[in-house]
Amino acid sequence: SITNDNMFIYPASKMNYGNIKLTADTMKIDWKTNILYAMPGEGNDLPEFIQNDDAPVYGHLFEYNLDTQRGKITRGKTTIKEGYYQGKTLLKTEDKPLYIKNGIFSTCDLEHPHFCVEAKKMKVIPGDKVFAQDLTLKVMDIPLLYIPSLFVSIEEGNRRSGWIIPGFGNYSSTGRGWALEGSGYYWAPNDYYDARILVDFYDNLGVKAELRQRYAWRDHISGGHVTLKYWNNFLSTRPKQGYEISINHPQKIGQKSRLNINGSYTNDAGRYSEELDKDERLEQQMVSKATFTTRLGLFNTSINASHSEDLLTGTTTTYFPQFSMSKSRASIFKRKSNTIPEKWYHKFTYNISSVLINKLNHTWSRSDSLFYDTQKNKFQTNAGVQYSNKLFGFLNISPYLNYYEDWTTLYKAPVMQNDSALVDSNGNIVLQDVTGFKRRGRFNLGTSASTTFYGVFNLNIGRLKAIRHTLNMSLNYVYRPDQSDNPDYVFHGVGTDSNLVEYDYFSSTLLGLTPSSESQTFNMSFSHKFDSKTINKEGKEKKTSFLSLTHNYNFLADSLRSSTIKARSSIKNLPGGMTLNIDATFDPYDYHVNEDEVSITRIGQLTIPRMTYLRLGTGIQFKEKAKKQENRSQASADTNNVEIKTENHIGPAKNSDAGFSRWSVNSSLSFVSRASNPLNIQNSLLVNTTVKANLTPKWSGSYRINFDILEQKITDQRISLIRDLHCWTLAIDWNPGTSFFIRLNAKSSLLKDFKLLQKKSYY
Repeated sequence: SITNDNMFIYPASKMNYGNIKLTADTMKIDWKTNILYAMPGEGNDLPEFIQNDDAPVYGHLFEYNLDTQRGKITRGKTTIKEGYYQGKTLLKTEDKPLYIKNGIFSTCDLEHPHFCVEAKKMKVIPGDKVFAQDLTLKVMDIPLLYIPSLFVSIEEGNRRSGWIIPGFGNYSSTGRGWALEGSGYYWAPNDYYDARILVDFYDNLGVKAELRQRYAWRDHISGGHVTLKYWNNFLSTRPKQGYEISINHPQKIGQKSRLNINGSYTNDAGRYSEELDKDERLEQQMVSKATFTTRLGLFNTSINASHSEDLLTGTTTTYFPQFSMSKSRASIFKRKSNTIPEKWYHKFTYNISSVLINKLNHTWSRSDSLFYDTQKNKFQTNAGVQYSNKLFGFLNISPYLNYYEDWTTLYKAPVMQNDSALVDSNGNIVLQDVTGFKRRGRFNLGTSASTTFYGVFNLNIGRLKAIRHTLNMSLNYVYRPDQSDNPDYVFHGVGTDSNLVEYDYFSSTLLGLTPSSESQTFNMSFSHKFDSKTINKEGKEKKTSFLSLTHNYNFLADSLRSSTIKARSSIKNLPGGMTLNIDATFDPYDYHVNEDEVSITRIGQLTIPRMTYLRLGTGIQFKEKAKKQENRSQASADTNNVEIKTENHIGPAKNSDAGFSRWSVNSSLSFVSRASNPLNIQNSLLVNTTVKANLTPKWSGSYRINFDILEQKITDQRISLIRDLHCWTLAIDWNPGTSFFIRLNAKSSLLKDFKLLQKKSYY
């Protein structure tokens, strides 16, 4: 109807005006002012306002200027992403922002939310960000926190700038008291850089802050970061402050080179012992390292520098410079073309590598509490020649020769007195540091041979048709000569006490001891594998590996030349779908009981192999079967396994039935027998069981217990409960006699960091 300059539209009217869509029971247009009014009707259905395909805005009264495209909504509300916004007055402009006066924000969808943030002023840019002033956090209408101003990003995507909402915790058991943890800001200006600052406050301790900056540069830099930590324990009974800086810089230089720099430094060595996190509390070393790798022609080259410090003693170790160069195995006599047939001499290969290390130690001495500086270095080159071929079509042979050239310029030598080595009152040689060139040459050689045999036993017993036995055999021989008689390597002489003495010049260097005796090893290794071939009811063949055995024999050993025999088997498709895993070890040698009558000594007399170790393991799972539904969608939903992930605190399944819902039981059984000493056999029978269930539509839980059947005692148990509190999740973890953990957090991803924590440990 039209009255003077006013036009009324009712009932259930709709209007499209440009990019505006309005639905209301009653509308009024004042043509003098060009203002559109929209109001609810008798059914109290609120008018709906949509602009630019944004989320609908509902209100008790709409006033919209058709000329300026600006609107005012009284007692309005809207939903943006997972957030619900309400306000006494909402202003909508022609662009995206939505202005809210005396507003409420919450992720709880109730008309009277369980928790909310009240703000005098809010500016909401859908899909981008929210600005707010004079905020008060309320839970169950109880004010908990006041914030003067706040900026939060609601931008779509994984990386978006915005404030990080803190969590609340109680650490009274550790002396820190109540805590406000994880409040801060995240800034992601582009795809190549981001920064995050976090601040923790403890009312019995003080403040901790962390600034982490990450950066990347196309394909050149990936995963770089610089982290700065600062702490000020001004509320503690022992006030102190300190900082720590850490850096990680991986960079690709061209196609062949890499640069990696990582390190950390702190001015407070005792900080780690006060950390709540176990891994950080056990960290007692600061390590810094830089590595540059590249390829020079056929050689891979690496240059390193590293520095480590023991935070407990102050001892430092520095490697600089550290240089290595290596060439992978290559043919000595190369074929000019791949079309040329390969001859026997083409199978000769070689490899070469070199390493240079300079090591500096600044070591604290417990005896006099003083620090001492030492330096060591080495330059070592290794060259090897190998030959690999297959003889007679079945025997693989691989002889080889390795040569080592060792150099050093820092070593120790005996102090000489009248052509005799000076010894102290205990008969120990008195040594002196020598700066000068010292070299040593070493070599070893060896060969290996291997082959494989197959045997098939055609049985045709029921469904078992055949068993195949695969035997892998290998022979290995290694020879290393005695080089201790070389006077340039080992000093031989008479001490000042007239006794014969000797000293290895290289024993105190990075090169290690000179071989002081001839060494030969010659052993044979055996590996047996047994496979079965069966025929099922449909006539299809099935091959299964069911047993493997390994053992070896050392021909040059003085005694006990045969090793123990190790067996492994896996039996599948047992009743209930179970699998039985078996591991066993057998000793082929006899033994005799020692005089103490509690220990034994193996003797070189073969006997029937005696089992010294046995492990049997199996497991079984029970779970409620899915219920049949009339429609396919319900059936599909019910076939999902219910899994309560207590570690991530995930609540009951959405598709769970009313009352008691689906459940699952996982149980494993393990029997272990250790009989290396037959006079003291140690047996254990452990059962580990985990029960998970949705107890009610709101409660889910799990119970894990580890029980030692032979000892009749519980070794570990844990109870986890999760309660769905509409817009919150309550998680309780309890290890009886050890610790408990309570967590209350908002369910919405917008407030995933907002939580209340209560932790307590009995230790």
